[in-house]
Amino acid sequence: MEKYIHYCWFGGKPLSRLAKKCLKSWQKYLPDYKIKRWDETNCDINECPFVKEAYANKKWAFVADYFRTKALNEYGGIYFDTDMKVTKNIDKFLKKETFLGVEYGGAIAVGVWYEKHPQSYLTSKLLQVYQNYERFSIDKIREYSIPKLITELLIPCGYKKENEEIQNLTNNITIYPREYFYPLSDDHKNNKFTDNTCMIHYYDASWIPKSEYIRFKVERTFGKKFGGTILDFLVKIKNIIKR
Repeated sequence: MEKYIHYCWFGGKPLSRLAKKCLKSWQKYLPDYKIKRWDETNCDINECPFVKEAYANKKWAFVADYFRTKALNEYGGIYFDTDMKVTKNIDKFLKKETFLGVEYGGAIAVGVWYEKHPQSYLTSKLLQVYQNYERFSIDKIREYSIPKLITELLIPCGYKKENEEIQNLTNNITIYPREYFYPLSDDHKNNKFTDNTCMIHYYDASWIPKSEYIRFKVERTFGKKFGGTILDFLVKIKNIIKR
């Protein structure tokens, strides 16, 4: 039976240098997995109102949220964000039925998401959530956050946000602490690398519009408050030059 690594890339931009490096790390540590890319060429963008309207609004991250869930539901395997780098052997994790990890701030993240089999509990439930939405509303973006949706689905399975240990939930779902897959913090000042660290999520946010991406990178480098001050100052200078 073929084993898959899935990744999503919507919007038509070329893969970044970081994305190419991360793909190479997947090939290095998971050589027997076939890498499958999901984009406009093999996804039905009109499949449901949620994904159709998210795509129309160029909200690529939410389009990817839907199709990563569908891909895992149909094929099983492992999903990676294109800014997720594997740094050591992860064979022991692939013995699990389902696994995800917790990121900085305590939310369940989906930069890596593994499903040993198709039609798992989590993918089936989440896919149903997306397909039940009557539309995609820009005003409700926070409600569509995939960490939020998955957390809501996993609380009845026994997930506890305050628990910083490995959590074995019902429906054969395992949640790993932050140090395993998400050692970086937003500002890189509260990183948590340990011997358990086997992946690094770089939070590249390459799918967002250029103007938002610049703000994101500056705030990540200098902190939200100081970075915001720098950007506001540069905007003022730009406006003065235009006069």
